[in-house]
Amino acid sequence: MVLTNSSRPAEAITLTDFATVSVVLLLVTVIVLTLGGNAITIVAIVYNRQLKYSPYYLLLSLCVADFMVGLTVIPVSLAYHLTYKLTGLFMLFLL
Repeated sequence: MVLTNSSRPAEAITLTDFATVSVVLLLVTVIVLTLGGNAITIVAIVYNRQLKYSPYYLLLSLCVADFMVGLTVIPVSLAYHLTYKLTGLFMLFLL
């Protein structure tokens, strides 16, 4: 129940089952593509001697940062979209 400024409580906005499944599939696809693409790029830069120049180190740092976002932020966002609240272990990320 969501309380508003009126005298009667408003109904909470909920997504339909189709919308929920669509959001979950979209976010899982984004997670997999983010982790996979950045992992391949990180491995290529680390193991290929021809990519050991300063522009590629900048690309490597961007890939590591993006990989960490895909590993930490997007799964928490997925959990939030599924439950519409942050509870339990996910609250530790906010502290």
